[in-house]
This record gives sequence, C-alpha cells and structure tokens, in this order.
Amino acid sequence: AVVIDEYGGTAGVATVEDIVEEVVGEVRDEHDPVEIPDLLPAPADPDGRAAWEADGSLRLDHLERIGLTAPEGPYETLAGLVATHLARIPAKGDVVALDGWRIDVLDVDHHRADRLRVTAPVPDDARSAYERPAGERSAHGERELAR
Repeated sequence: AVVIDEYGGTAGVATVEDIVEEVVGEVRDEHDPVEIPDLLPAPADPDGRAAWEADGSLRLDHLERIGLTAPEGPYETLAGLVATHLARIPAKGDVVALDGWRIDVLDVDHHRADRLRVTAPVPDDARSAYERPAGERSAHGERELAR
C-alpha cells in the first residue's frame, strides 16, 4: 500500500510485513539480518561470581536483565560507560568497578572497547565476615560481631 501524507504526496510504502509486525510484533524472516546475542553467559570467576561477555555496543538497558543498573551519564552503550568512567580511551585489560560489579575490557577496536566481560558482585551470603556489616546475619542465620 502507498501511504499518502496530509498534502497528498507520497509518504512511503507499507508492506504486508509492516502491517503484521504492527499487530503481532517483530516477525523474523530470511531477509532479516542474523543478530549475534548481545550478552552471552561466560564461565564464573574463581569466587563463583556469575559473568557474561558483551559487545561494546550493548545498550545499557540490556544490562538490567542481569541486575546491573548503570548510573546516568552521557553514554548509551557499555563501551561509552567504560570510557566515561576511565576518563580516557580504554585499553585491553582495563577494569571498571561499579557497585560491586566488575567490567573488564577484553578487546579494543578503533579506540573503543569492543568486547567486555561483566562480572556480578559477590552474593550477600558469600561475603566474608569482614565484608558484612556488624550485626548483620548471613544467609545461614549467623550474626557477625562488631570488630
């Protein structure tokens, strides 16, 4: 169907696929590009913390799926968050710590963090007595004494 604007001019073409996608949502077919998963589970770190590998172009709202809420800032991607927190162009091996989360730069391409590893904080019940505030109970009901 040809779409006409308010002045009688042609505004565009609406295909059957466009109409179906408006009704039922995204429909994947052979003409759509293959998307690489943006957040892949990675082996846990030695402390048993969950980890994921991500592309630097990962939008920050996607990190909320794993529990990481990025602070407000002048960036929209994971690479932008890292560059802003480093206050320089990232290099392979750089690390950003963010509310217990760890973001490691695995690869850099054209002055941009290309591949990153995102590691979750230590779970509350796995924190040592020295990391847990005095008087707080562990997951096993043990109360820590003030030191």
